[in-house]
Amino acid sequence: MNTPPQSPRGLRAGNLILSSLNKLGLAGCSLQPDDLLRTARKRTRLKHLGDTYSREALERLSASMDNEAELTPIGRLLTRELLVTGLSNQLKLEDWFSRHPEIAQQDIAEPIIIIGMPRTGTTILHELMALDPANRVPQTWEVASPFPPPEHATYETDPRIKEEQTRLKVSHYLMPGVENMHRMGAQLPQECVAITSDVFLSMLYTTIYHIPSYAEWLANAADMSIAYRYHRRMHQLLQWRTRQSRWVLKSPGHLWSLEALLTEYPDARLVQTHRDPLKITSSLASMVPTMRSAYQYKIDAGAVASEWANTNALALNASLRARQSGAIRPEQIIDIQFSDFIQSPERAVESIYRKFDLEFTPQLADVIRQYIADNPAD
Repeated sequence: MNTPPQSPRGLRAGNLILSSLNKLGLAGCSLQPDDLLRTARKRTRLKHLGDTYSREALERLSASMDNEAELTPIGRLLTRELLVTGLSNQLKLEDWFSRHPEIAQQDIAEPIIIIGMPRTGTTILHELMALDPANRVPQTWEVASPFPPPEHATYETDPRIKEEQTRLKVSHYLMPGVENMHRMGAQLPQECVAITSDVFLSMLYTTIYHIPSYAEWLANAADMSIAYRYHRRMHQLLQWRTRQSRWVLKSPGHLWSLEALLTEYPDARLVQTHRDPLKITSSLASMVPTMRSAYQYKIDAGAVASEWANTNALALNASLRARQSGAIRPEQIIDIQFSDFIQSPERAVESIYRKFDLEFTPQLADVIRQYIADNPAD
């Protein structure tokens, strides 16, 4: 198992400086919910959060961060900004819906949702599905900066694209090597967990932080219907002024909450990817410590492997229960094996289209083959 790379020299120096200032009481960085909310309201000049705000979710996440995450000083600063941004996005979304109630009439019909576990090919599959002009994916830049909502005329030239690419370069600096493990780009598809993180109900947090008490609550007791109401509203906003196309969405995080997902999207078409669980765990034992190295001091790759072996087992069991209970109808889900997908990505995509009675053209097959040829390392 790989150990996480050594943090960049600048990051180590910054942590030393902030640690010294903390000891002098000059660089406090609160993660307390009331302070975070005050900051978000001051930043946005908005007050109302709406019915997708969960005080319990924020409190549990904040407490777990304080008591378990062992954050570095810079990790704590980054975390505070992440939480304030989530609250700010909630405030802004509520404001946009209040001023433009017609957004709520936007229809999200029969979305295709990729629900495989991490490291099973979901990221590249999402990219391949995005090559079809009939599909619409949430791009990284618009999820990171959704206000004001994107517009069709400037969708490919919006200045936020360049801004997001700069932010991603900073992320790559803070987490050396992560770009070789998880493909990221301002105009590449983004995962749903980046949206549900705004309401503090997201496996994004359990991936980049060691926060076991929050992880247990999220898996077993959290009201995920809140997350999916917010998820729908955000996609309504994103498509409001852009082209009306079939959404293709993706996140391993859906596996733990399929009933809540299907309550919000009963007509969803699901694609579950599969891979040998031991290979998934091995891959995560390399990637997760790399991601956590930007935020916390102590990272044990072996402990990460144990943590995610259990997490993945819970996910598989949850998806099995959803099928056995009838929450997932056989006609609305297709299974894709990782080995089959790697052997012939275009045939795997074609099988998805065939399952859901969608048109798969020879031109799309050619585009997929060329995309794979242009991105062989991924």
